[in-house]
Amino acid sequence: MSTRTASGLEANREAHGERQRCDAASPMVARASSRPSTSSSTASMRRSRPAYRLSGNPATRVVKGPVAITVEGLSLFLLVDKQHPLGASYVPFDLVNLKSYPVKTTWPHVELRKAVMPEVLAMVRAARADGVTLTSSSGYRSYKYQKGVFQREVETYGRETAERESARAGYSQHQLGTAVDFGSISDDYERTSEGRWVAAHAWQYGFSLSYPAEYEQVTGYRHESWHYRYITPEGALLQRQYFRDVQQYLLEFLHDNRDGLVRARLRPNG
Repeated sequence: MSTRTASGLEANREAHGERQRCDAASPMVARASSRPSTSSSTASMRRSRPAYRLSGNPATRVVKGPVAITVEGLSLFLLVDKQHPLGASYVPFDLVNLKSYPVKTTWPHVELRKAVMPEVLAMVRAARADGVTLTSSSGYRSYKYQKGVFQREVETYGRETAERESARAGYSQHQLGTAVDFGSISDDYERTSEGRWVAAHAWQYGFSLSYPAEYEQVTGYRHESWHYRYITPEGALLQRQYFRDVQQYLLEFLHDNRDGLVRARLRPNG
């Protein structure tokens, strides 16, 4: 989400209405990315992807190495980018308000999936032990809410800039309920003590930077030092070891190989 509209939009957050349970076994989806790039044509270019193969038993291991991702865990790796949207009715079934936990938030209504809270709390405690306070500024966003975010960006800054800085409705990682904007939601965040701590340690708690610097052609969005997505500690380690520490590469690989993993898991022994 663009820094320029963060405070106003979050302060006037709308009620989400009745939530529909999301099927964790539904096909992997992708999200719309929109961070700044030098031009719309540049944003559409894709860097060459690293080549990876399935190895070992594909039911439990994705790539050769000490880290395994099970088929059951693939629901946390749904691909959501500019080519792979979520449906308008997609709402995580286990959303919780962070105000119910010992977590500092910028606004009174910041939600995440309950499934990620153990790692969130562990990360908050670890940061506090190092003298750093983590602040969650944005979490889950409904389809309707994201539609308003994007429209305001277009009206204020024009469509080209909006496409680089804000996701269209249905294409935002925030709709998954596992993405968090930390701190100030500004480019200065990475230079703060909190931003430096998160950059160094978030992966240990399963949080991965979604839009790294110099990868706008890959992610579709400009660098956002404050936007992290939960992909499990195992997934974050896998990303670091085999996917150039780029979340998009990992998610695309799992998306492209999901059917093979599921078939291998369901194949009877013998």
